[in-house]
Amino acid sequence: LAVLRIKDGGVASKDGRLAVGDFVLSVDGQDLAEMKQMEAQRLLVGPIGSISRLKICKAGPPVSEDGTEADESRITEYVLRRDVGPITPAHTQNSAFGIVRKT
Repeated sequence: LAVLRIKDGGVASKDGRLAVGDFVLSVDGQDLAEMKQMEAQRLLVGPIGSISRLKICKAGPPVSEDGTEADESRITEYVLRRDVGPITPAHTQNSAFGIVRKT
């Protein structure tokens, strides 16, 4: 999942480590590569106080157009705690951390 936007006031915005252009590779150990977008986004949503472990590729996709894998220094893991409630109704939210798109 490519991070397209960080929701103002949301968990990722407050945490400050996730950035536009990053790619979410896994959530809580579940690889997102073969998942449909809605299924992957559901993994990012949870109740206040819950946590998610995200494996992230910083600043671009994990594999380049020529098939070269990203340098391991760009791969990192974050633990994010959901400490804020939804700003908009749950049925209109795209994710708990920001707006993402399956690539």
